[in-house]
Amino acid sequence: MIGTRLRQLRKEHNISCRQLGKDIGLSASALSHYETGINVPCMENVVKIAEYFNVSVDYLVGRSEYRNQEEIQKIVQKRAARKYINKLIDNDIIEKSVVSQQYTEPGKER
Repeated sequence: MIGTRLRQLRKEHNISCRQLGKDIGLSASALSHYETGINVPCMENVVKIAEYFNVSVDYLVGRSEYRNQEEIQKIVQKRAARKYINKLIDNDIIEKSVVSQQYTEPGKER
């Protein structure tokens, strides 16, 4: 999973293995080997890569679908807002028709 995520992040940031390696002190071939699964990075290098792309180590190794704490916080806030709005609707304080679609997560229905 780390290889897939590393390649995805690198492509999203439009950065080559060579440039990434230069920026974090690794060789382009080492990064390429991580991406293809030939080698697995040590924890020190996993942390370097995660910090460079501002993602959690859990995201990088495939243990989380959330990239970082800020992304998690936004989701928690959105869910809390939706829960509060649903409570207002249930208590007939506001009508369902006035609730904006922005409080519904993409792909999820209430």
